[in-house]
Amino acid sequence: MKKIGFIVAVSMLLIACQSTDQADDHDLEVALDFTQYSVARYLKASEIVINEQDMVKELASVLAGAVQEPGAVNMAEPEYEISLHYDSKESEQLFLWINNGYNSTLMRSSNTETIYSVSAEQTEQLKTLVADQLEQTVHYSQVSISRIGSGGTVTYTDEQIVTELEQIFADAVQQPGITDMVSPNYEVKFDNEAGASSAYFLWTGEAGEERAMMVKSDTHTLYLIDPSKSDRLMELIDEQF
Repeated sequence: MKKIGFIVAVSMLLIACQSTDQADDHDLEVALDFTQYSVARYLKASEIVINEQDMVKELASVLAGAVQEPGAVNMAEPEYEISLHYDSKESEQLFLWINNGYNSTLMRSSNTETIYSVSAEQTEQLKTLVADQLEQTVHYSQVSISRIGSGGTVTYTDEQIVTELEQIFADAVQQPGITDMVSPNYEVKFDNEAGASSAYFLWTGEAGEERAMMVKSDTHTLYLIDPSKSDRLMELIDEQF
């Protein structure tokens, strides 16, 4: 009886270990049950959000096949940033270097000394899922600016103003480190008829100063807007509030 009991116990332990391995059976060690992802060029605030489930599943498959490379590395600046978004509202950020025709490289933002290679074949998939998405120009038809706390929203539909505001936010420069800010002054949201959208939080300051902003889906990363452009932004806001 004791021998049989021992065998059962070992069997249960092996099953438990196998289940754990299946949960983390890929080198990259990120959860693959994300429901959408966003892509952006490195240090640029302008991002494209992808929620097409076939594309989400395809990216998860590519990430599952990434292979960790040995040793610590020191890489040049990445080309792209990928943010994986989960139902829990949490997110995971990856850096990406695409090498057409060769293996590409991934890195977790939480561990910048370890890289993961993606096969040349799957690099073609990454190019479609990431780089090609950013090449498709998204034209927004309106921008809404809402004052947080005291209420009030203004919506611009004039094509020239929408394009001007979009460029102001796209040119914002990312700041290093993780930032914890007080409540923002405004929320700015761009939309179009096709359902594409992007949203930002904005902190205002005095004339001639840099204004701070964050992408709504990533409230730990701060961007600064050049004073020459942020003054025009505040001019449009002050006209309505």
